[in-house]
Amino acid sequence: MADDVTQDIDDVTQDINSDMPSDMPLYDGAPTEAPDAGAALTTLFASAQEYPHLDQHLDTHLQLAIDPSLGEAADAARAAGAGAEAEGSTTNDTPTGATPGRPGIDPDASGADAVTSGGDAIAADQGAEGGGGTQDVNPDAPPAKRKATSRANMLTRGGACEFCKRRKLKCTAEQPQCQQCKRSGRECVYSQKKQRSRVRVLEDRLQELERRLDDERQANDESPASGQRQAGPESAGTSGPAAVFSAEGVYISPESNVTPSTGVDMFFGLGELGTLSDPFFKRSEPDLMTLADAAAADTDRTVAAAPWEGMTPREVAIELVKAVVENHKGVGEKIMAHLLHHVFAQHPHPRMVHNLVSPSFFFARLSGQTGQPPHPALIAALLPSLMELSPSPTLNNRDALAAVCDAVMEPSRRLSQHALSSLDTRGIDLVAAAALRANALATVGRFVDSFTEVYSAGALAASVGLGKLGGVAEAFLPPDKRPKDRAERMAREQRIRYIRNKSVIVPLPVDANEVAERIKLFWSVYLCDRMNAIGWNIQGVVQYDEITTPLPKDKYDTPEAFADNTTLDDWVSGRSNGSPDESALCSYVKAMTIVYDASRLLDTSPFVATLERSSRLMRAAKRLAATMRPFTPTSPAEAISTSSFNKPWFALYTGMLLLYAKEEIDAPSPSEEMEARNKMIDAGFKMCACIQAAYDAGDTELAGYDIAAPTIWFMTGRAFHHLANRIEGDEPERAAELRRKVTFIVEASKKLSTQLMLAEVHAQMLHNVTLDAEVMLGEYLRPDNVDFSGSL
Repeated sequence: MADDVTQDIDDVTQDINSDMPSDMPLYDGAPTEAPDAGAALTTLFASAQEYPHLDQHLDTHLQLAIDPSLGEAADAARAAGAGAEAEGSTTNDTPTGATPGRPGIDPDASGADAVTSGGDAIAADQGAEGGGGTQDVNPDAPPAKRKATSRANMLTRGGACEFCKRRKLKCTAEQPQCQQCKRSGRECVYSQKKQRSRVRVLEDRLQELERRLDDERQANDESPASGQRQAGPESAGTSGPAAVFSAEGVYISPESNVTPSTGVDMFFGLGELGTLSDPFFKRSEPDLMTLADAAAADTDRTVAAAPWEGMTPREVAIELVKAVVENHKGVGEKIMAHLLHHVFAQHPHPRMVHNLVSPSFFFARLSGQTGQPPHPALIAALLPSLMELSPSPTLNNRDALAAVCDAVMEPSRRLSQHALSSLDTRGIDLVAAAALRANALATVGRFVDSFTEVYSAGALAASVGLGKLGGVAEAFLPPDKRPKDRAERMAREQRIRYIRNKSVIVPLPVDANEVAERIKLFWSVYLCDRMNAIGWNIQGVVQYDEITTPLPKDKYDTPEAFADNTTLDDWVSGRSNGSPDESALCSYVKAMTIVYDASRLLDTSPFVATLERSSRLMRAAKRLAATMRPFTPTSPAEAISTSSFNKPWFALYTGMLLLYAKEEIDAPSPSEEMEARNKMIDAGFKMCACIQAAYDAGDTELAGYDIAAPTIWFMTGRAFHHLANRIEGDEPERAAELRRKVTFIVEASKKLSTQLMLAEVHAQMLHNVTLDAEVMLGEYLRPDNVDFSGSL
């Protein structure tokens, strides 16, 4: 970071030198009209056809990209120009011999006639009094040298008063009265607020960069050792947020001297004012929608020339952290713009990302059309999941993804923690951020970290009421479209709330569409919870019999869709049979529920895992198989795009395998045990056929599958291996076939490992199982109801 600041200092110094030649000509002209900032920015694009994906956000980009001070200056300049035209001035105010557009000093001007570039009067010589004092001349002294052209002696462009402009006189621009007006006894009137010259702006920028460089050097001297991530010490007695880590291992605290860009604080507006006591407080957020950044993001044509191409994974990670944490305007911001505008907005994500964060809702909030802007913790957590879909080879590779995950996860967590401690009202964003972090961490193989994030997402989902959305969407419907039993349900609920209060930590939804987004988010978090629980063979956070949130739908475009309050428990219990046209997300939720509940039946007491519970779950699985859409793609592209309809089949057959395995264990007779075993093997073969269907359709790399796939495949492969060992003596041919299926699953996991580190780990784990090595490094045998010396 210090090298970047040093380079900025060199660039600014060169700009100052280029703007201050020693032979700078004279200028004392009237102000010219400021350029139209919107027009200047829109010239970045050759045509709307060249960058079609930006048309819908053009107004938003312009609104966020233009500096407010630039707009004020332009308005003032236009007002000045209008005033000058009203007085009949149509001539050029540039003095004879001056070069337009270049501020300078008149060689005849001395004493008070030399003024600052900002228009403030100064005494040019030490004997001057006020604006008209003179200096005694010593005849023996050498001739006075011409004063150096500097900021202190340059006349402000457009700083002349109205009288001097009309008469084309050299104006000293003194306040409250210039020399010409003082001599003639006239009132001195200035038509516009004087602006700083470019040289002064550059010199101020140089001082700022030098100060930042000193701060960076001081922070590096006081920071922990390089490469170690240690929390920085917090100041005693402060109540600010915890330290945030940069990509270089240096902690950044809001109390430190590191100053972000103008108008944006270290935590994007989440300071002491960001509390519920001021719910309408306008928080500054990172500017992600500038036209220049979006232009760089159009990588269909310019990916080879993108500024991040050729950067190392660590450099990419550092730039992204600077953009997220420090709001740094550099390559990191361009990478963010590319990932958000080009990847997220245009490419459907195969791993639940679009269900966790709806692109249309996200960009509507980002543009200010609805609600608050997305929380920075959400933006940081979203970036790793988008990198794998980027066409840029620098971003779309495993090393870059791992480096970015390492770099942005900690800032995202810290921002989430600070938002909770300051009662930020964007709790829905924090739920999605936790789920995205869990998904990204599992993708790169950081399972323990992912485990903790899943539980955070589940707990946050409960605290914001995502699991209790039953009957909420129907409240936005006309009275004649609401369910007939609504009044009865409301009366009962009112009596319940006399006994127990029910509250959440986020504002209520403002319309039915926002309710629909929350429904999809909840079921996506539910899937993350179930995947995590199945992989670790532990209990999940959310219990479906307490969920009142309706099952998700593909589209919410009719009153009937909003009025449907069918819950997951309704389906499992048989009160609802499902529908062939239900969404892929809904089918996936049901299938993963079958797998999870079947797995829990194998880990609970026999008095709890009763035959009745097993039978009820099996009936639900058969109803799902009868109503679920078949997976019949005809091309590789269709196989990838419709993979969301194949994933439920994976899960369903694995769940049925577990149920038949339990039936075999509890079978009262050898014949019934054999029947259950045959059904178990058949279900496992059908699961393998789902993988083969993806191969046959051309999806040879299994590109459309998420972190649940290798977990489910591992369960099936492991069951097949141990079953083959058991029946090898009596049925050697069948045992050999089971082992071939195990090898098939290992190979499928290896293919998926090109995209998911998790799949590579599961492939290795299943290979270890075939070598009778069950426990991995760091794992220990759970001691309940087994001999401690046992192998299982």
